Amino acid sequence: MIRAARNGQTWCDPDSTGSRQRPHWPSVWPSIGLLLLALAEVFGCTQAPEASRPGDSTSPLSPRWIHRGDQCSPKEARAVELDQAETAGFSLPPGLPTAEAKGRTLAIGVGRFPTGGCSVALAEPPRRDGDGTLVVRVTATEPPADAATAQVLTYPCGVLDVRGAEEDPAATRVEYEDKVWRIGDEPGEGY
Repeated sequence: MIRAARNGQTWCDPDSTGSRQRPHWPSVWPSIGLLLLALAEVFGCTQAPEASRPGDSTSPLSPRWIHRGDQCSPKEARAVELDQAETAGFSLPPGLPTAEAKGRTLAIGVGRFPTGGCSVALAEPPRRDGDGTLVVRVTATEPPADAATAQVLTYPCGVLDVRGAEEDPAATRVEYEDKVWRIGDEPGEGY
C-alpha cells in the first residue's frame, strides 16, 4: 500500500506490503549473549574453581594477593615486609594488615614501566628450599604488543600474604629477574 509520494519518491508501508521486516536488534542481544555464554562453558572458557587457583588458602604453600596496583612501587624493584613498605618507598592504600601479619605479608614492587596494563604476578608456585626458606618468584606481566595502552609511567606492586605456609619459614626469599631479597633473617634486613 502506498502511503505517500513526494518529489517523485514513493514510500510504502512495510506492514501492508508483506515485505520481511528486519529483526528488532535490542531483542536479539540477550539471545546472542546467552549463546556466547553457552559456548564459553562448552569450550572451557571459564575460571578455575577457587580451590585450584594459585593463591588458594587451603594449599600449604599458596600465598594470596591482598592488594595489587599499578602506581604503588618504588622506582626500583624492591621487596620488604609490609610494615616497612612506607619507608621503602611504597605508596599503599591504608587498612592493609601489618601487626598480625608480621614477617608473613610482603610488599613487592617491580619498578617502573613505560606503559599502563602492567602488573606483578607469581612466576611459579612458591616452594621451600632445603634450609626451610620460602622461595617466592614474581614476574611483571605486560599487556599484549597489539593492545591499546596509555603511554604513562606505571609502578606495579603487590602485597602478598604468605601466611598459608604450614609452618613459619626461617626466611622468605623473593626473586624477580636478576634481583633477590631475603626477608626475615633479621628484622629489617633484605638484600
